[in-house]
Amino acid sequence: MKREFLEELGLEQEVVEKIMAENGKDVQAEQAKTTAAETKATKLETQLTSANETIKSYKDMDIEKIKESATEWETKAGDLEKELTQVRNEALLDKELSTVNTHDMETLKKLLNHEELIFKDGEVVGLKEQIAGLRESKAYLFKETKDPETKDPEDNRFDVYKAPDGAGGAKSVVETQLDTIFNI
Repeated sequence: MKREFLEELGLEQEVVEKIMAENGKDVQAEQAKTTAAETKATKLETQLTSANETIKSYKDMDIEKIKESATEWETKAGDLEKELTQVRNEALLDKELSTVNTHDMETLKKLLNHEELIFKDGEVVGLKEQIAGLRESKAYLFKETKDPETKDPEDNRFDVYKAPDGAGGAKSVVETQLDTIFNI
């Protein structure tokens, strides 16, 4: 609507201003609706283009290959999970065996029946029983644990009634003199 048209009708200036203000509000509201509709149409066109490209890429795909690849990755993930569990169990077994007073931990590990060991909650169930059995059957694998209060009958270093003979770790008088003579 034009201002001149209203003025030609003989309307007062104040009335013309009010009509133009009201008309401006209506025009702005319609422009906002048009802008919103154009924005929505642009977004929908973009989505449609993207969807068509995706559909086209799916047409080119080999579904059997994708299924095969997924199965292959599941198998690899399962294998890696088993390997990780095995590494964790070996580390836990090594930790537990480090507390056993043994000469050779690797030999001891080989003698254990790993199928009877159960790894559960950070413990190795059945290990103590197998170690106890090996202590009896293969005592040479384990270091002797001596109580410091008990005296070894072979150790005569501190027996005042018997001369040291070297068996307890102390050298006899003759051994000391031989060492001095030959500078050993």
